[in-house]
Amino acid sequence: MPFGWLGNALIIAGHWRLGARSRVGFLLGIAGGCCWIVEGVRIVKPDLIFIECVLASIALRNFLKWGKYD
Repeated sequence: MPFGWLGNALIIAGHWRLGARSRVGFLLGIAGGCCWIVEGVRIVKPDLIFIECVLASIALRNFLKWGKYD
């Protein structure tokens, strides 16, 4: 289950960077979500795949919108 640990680490790092007002946090969160998507495919969990796709999409949207103000 290395993708789960990596995904969690990236998501935590992303939240940390967002707290420092760095938009890189969104990219870290997306990368963490991708790790969880891979894990969901590996263990055949469609609900995990679905929610991580939704969260990654929201993070991408926020990343693009935040870029207008940097």
